[in-house]
Amino acid sequence: MKLMKNGLKVPLLMLLCACLCILLSTLASASGVETDEDGGIWDFGKGTYTDPSGKVHTITPGGVQDDNSSSSSTVKNDDGSMTVVTNDQDPVKKNDDGSITVDSGQIQAPADDGPTRAPLTGEEWDALLDSVAARNGSETPTFWTDPATGNKVQVGVKYMGIGRSMITVNGKDTLVNTVELSWQTEAPEDKVLATVDAPKLGYAWLRKAPGNDMKNAKIRQIRTGTVLRVINTGKNWTLVDCDGLRGYVQSSSLEFFMNDHTDFDAGYVSVKGRITGRDTVHARSRDKGCRDLGEYKLGTPITVFDIIDEWAEVDICGWHCRILSKYVTLEKEIIAKE
Repeated sequence: MKLMKNGLKVPLLMLLCACLCILLSTLASASGVETDEDGGIWDFGKGTYTDPSGKVHTITPGGVQDDNSSSSSTVKNDDGSMTVVTNDQDPVKKNDDGSITVDSGQIQAPADDGPTRAPLTGEEWDALLDSVAARNGSETPTFWTDPATGNKVQVGVKYMGIGRSMITVNGKDTLVNTVELSWQTEAPEDKVLATVDAPKLGYAWLRKAPGNDMKNAKIRQIRTGTVLRVINTGKNWTLVDCDGLRGYVQSSSLEFFMNDHTDFDAGYVSVKGRITGRDTVHARSRDKGCRDLGEYKLGTPITVFDIIDEWAEVDICGWHCRILSKYVTLEKEIIAKE
């Protein structure tokens, strides 16, 4: 490793960096720089996201890459040696394998030998899910109170909705009002349901435990608009049930709801009033990104909360989202025609 020859280079570099930070701060509002609730910095001009721990990520059309870079910079010299520019609090140690370790724990591999992390094997994935279940619980028992009889029975959940949910009762899938469902939760009454609300990325991570530590395993991505049961809430992290798997989601990436919604209409996906046929209709996220949430066959049941101009706010197959109002036929409209 070639070290900096001139001792003045590091202080000069730090001075230049400080000046640059002041300049960037002044121009932030005009250059597409935003700070989120958790202290992360989105720089759309540079295409980077700096998380609250200081790690820098690259923003891509598919979201934020996980190939984090260290706060230290590495420069490859003409003679093939490497120069590492750090501050005095980040001493550098060269390892036997040629990689470089700084005190923060970040590892930088030589520029011509960058290792990539292999995907989890089936056994590793099963072990991860087992460890998640051991920590957060393997299921969320959910009960349905039959409004006709008042009987309360435990049911399986196919998907959740803010207005109506699909459950399994005696082996049969049944669409019921979500207000008729209950589960064990320590969340406040106004936060027992939630949808992912992540307009910048389009998804949030479900994690094994609270925190952004790289050692804290990411279980899966949850796309914006997905409806979740809330088990417990916190200032920064919320424990949720996502399709039967419990994990933590950053609270700032969630929109919370009470389980008291009864002001809606039952309806179906349709084209020109037809609810049968081979046509399909796309659902979209409710944010400005209007992300595609999949296509659905005619006759797919939807729960309609509101119709404003060309868009309808709906629940459909576990999403709280929107579809074009021209592709909505209300159940009461069908009954009126009959």
